[in-house]
Amino acid sequence: MSARLFFTLLPPYALACVALGLATGPLVPDNPVIPNALVYFGLYVLALKLAVIIHEAGHLVFARLAGGKPIRMVLGMGVHELYRRHVRGVDIIIHKNFRGGYAQASFTTGSHLKLRYACYMAGGALGNLVVAAVFLALGGPPRWPHETSFYVDLSSIIITSNVLLAVGSLVPFMTNVQGRRVPTDGLYLLKLPFIARKDVKFNADADALYDIHRRIEAREYTEALPLLQAYLEKHPTEHIQQLTRALLLLKTGQFDASLSLTLQLREHLHEKAFKPFTGLFYNLLAWTYLVHDNIEQADIHSALAIQAVPGDINFRSTRGAVLIEKGKIGEGVPSLLQSMDFEYVNNATLSAAIHLLLACHRKGDLITRDKYHAFLEANYTRLDVDEKHLLDRILSRTGLTLRAATHTV
Repeated sequence: MSARLFFTLLPPYALACVALGLATGPLVPDNPVIPNALVYFGLYVLALKLAVIIHEAGHLVFARLAGGKPIRMVLGMGVHELYRRHVRGVDIIIHKNFRGGYAQASFTTGSHLKLRYACYMAGGALGNLVVAAVFLALGGPPRWPHETSFYVDLSSIIITSNVLLAVGSLVPFMTNVQGRRVPTDGLYLLKLPFIARKDVKFNADADALYDIHRRIEAREYTEALPLLQAYLEKHPTEHIQQLTRALLLLKTGQFDASLSLTLQLREHLHEKAFKPFTGLFYNLLAWTYLVHDNIEQADIHSALAIQAVPGDINFRSTRGAVLIEKGKIGEGVPSLLQSMDFEYVNNATLSAAIHLLLACHRKGDLITRDKYHAFLEANYTRLDVDEKHLLDRILSRTGLTLRAATHTV
C-alpha cells in the first residue's frame, strides 16, 4: 500500500488526534476532557471511513443475495483516482477525496425486480446495522467518556458510526454523484413502491454495457465506439448512452458528428429517464463548443451545466476554461485549480493545465506558465484528440511550441 493511499484511508489529522490524546490522557487523570475529546474525534473520523466501506460493500453483498451481479465499489469522489483493482469480478476504486462513495450492481433477469432492487438499495444501511449489532452483542450498549476517567471504548465508536451512517443514508433527498442527480437510498426506497412495474426494468446486456464503459475509462475510445454502436442498435432509446456515443465521437476526432448528435439529444431533456443527466448533457455540449472555438455557445451551456449541478468539479473545470477564453481570468482560474494537481496525470489535470497555461500567459506570469508548459510537454502523448486540438490552438495563439508534439502528431 502506498503512503498516499494509506493516508487517504487513515487521514493524518485523525491519527495525530488519537496519538496526542493517548499520550496526554494518562498525564491528566483528574481532568481528561481534552484527551478524551481528541481520541474520540480521531477515532470517529476513522470509524466513519470504515463505515463507508461497510456501507458500499453492504450494497454489493445484498445485491448478490438478491440475484444481482456486483460490478463496482467506488470510495470517494472527484477526479483523482488513487487505486483501482479488479477483485472477484468487482472493480474497487478509491479516489483522493475519500468522502462518501457509491456501489453498482446489475440485474439481468426480470422476476420480482422491485423486491430485489429494494434489497440492493437497503443493503448499505443493513450492512452498517449488522456490524453495529455484532459489536453491540459483543461489547454491550455504547458508553461515553466523562470528566473523571480516561478510557477508549472502541466498540461504542464502531456502533455509533455505523448507526449514524445507516440512518443518514435513509434520509430522503436528491444528491449529486459524478454529475448526475440521484436519490439517496432512503428516497429511492420511498419511491420504489409507487414506480410502475413496467418502469422497473432489467438489462440483459448490462455486462456488455459495463465493459464498454470500462474501455472508456481506460481511454480505449476507438475500441469502445463500435461496441457502443452495436449496443445502441438493440437499445436505441437509451439517450444517456447516445450521449456517451457523442463523447466517443468527440474523443475520436469526429467533432462535427459529436456536436450534431448532442444537439439532437436536447429534445429528450424533459424525459424522466434522461432528466438526471441534464448537467452532463450541458457540460458535454459546452466542451464540444469549446473545441469548435464557439466561445459564445460554450459560455451559455457551461453556465447551464453549473446551474444543473453547481458543485460538480468537472463542470466547474469546463466553466473555468470557458471563462479564461473569454478573458475572465480571475473568475476562471480558481475553478481550474480545483482539478489541478501535478502529482496526477489524467484528463482532469491535463485539460486544466491547457487553459491555466493560457491564463498565466495572458497575465504575464511566465514562471507559472512554464510549469504548465513543462507538464503538458512531458505528458503530451497522454492527451486525448480533443485536448490536443485545444492545446495546439492555444500554442498557436501564444507562440509557444512543445518538443513532444513534433514527435507524436
